[in-house]
Amino acid sequence: MNILITGAAGFIASHLIEALLPKCDFLVGIDNLETGRSQNLSAVLESRNFFYAFCDISVSESLFESIFKLADWDVVIHCAASYKNPKNWVRDVEVNCLGTTNLLELCRKQKALKRLIYLQTSLCYGLSPDSLCYGLSPDSPIKISSPISPAPNSYAITKTCAEQMIAMSGIPFVSFRLANCYGPRNLSGPIPIFFKNIVNGKVSHIVNTRRDFVYIEDLVKLIVRSVQGEGNKNYYHISTGRDYSILEIHQVMLSILGDGKYPGPSPIGKVVEKNSGDVATLLLDPSETKEDFPGWKADTSLEIGLESAIEWYKTNEINETYSHLRKD
Repeated sequence: MNILITGAAGFIASHLIEALLPKCDFLVGIDNLETGRSQNLSAVLESRNFFYAFCDISVSESLFESIFKLADWDVVIHCAASYKNPKNWVRDVEVNCLGTTNLLELCRKQKALKRLIYLQTSLCYGLSPDSLCYGLSPDSPIKISSPISPAPNSYAITKTCAEQMIAMSGIPFVSFRLANCYGPRNLSGPIPIFFKNIVNGKVSHIVNTRRDFVYIEDLVKLIVRSVQGEGNKNYYHISTGRDYSILEIHQVMLSILGDGKYPGPSPIGKVVEKNSGDVATLLLDPSETKEDFPGWKADTSLEIGLESAIEWYKTNEINETYSHLRKD
């Protein structure tokens, strides 16, 4: 099996590469290192069946095309996305829309391609808590058939645009709509920010929202099964089916780190209301995923997952963290 992965040096893709390398003949990873980190690939760079290419899928069309000619690809996994600056709409369009279009044009020329796998944001469902598609409790999660109405930020809009272009391309595909994914190497969302604040004795601003958190290993196991041909639908949720308040996340992290282990004043959190571009909760229903991927479930406990993430943060410098949200 020959596999090509975009966004290879990112959080999710780098874990996927490590899991897939023993199962494939040739794997190529593409990344422009805008948010990816080359050290995320340190464990695989010397592998004889792995090749890394520094390439921007939105602008390096000739280079991108030459990379595509390296093999007959069985599976393409599209992880690359722009989300670094929520005010830079142009960049989000360039990478998430134009970059996906470039990818699709090259995929169309692949006679052996069995499946294009896309990673989509759950923000494709929008912001309105009054909509019937929203699950505000564990008894009413968002269904995979719920209406699409992407949140009013350029990341969600452009990611959803890309998903719809993939759907109309005629290329066999699976789109995984993701709950918040966390674990070692993750630099987006509240968890790395909380870690930095806690160890430096700073106050964390804890937004009064809820999210469904999936540990990276649980996500990777499912995508690997999809690479191997499982799942006959185009859309699936990757989720636990349970949401946590962001305050709970902060409290569990405090408990793991313990008092007195780090300099500075006692780390505390200040709960604040969400801004106008945020959503009260994102709770996805994973029932169809569990039906089509028997035996799979995202069941790593929050405590174990956060402890693993924290161990990585302790030994890896966190220079930047990222969010798709604009500040009001």
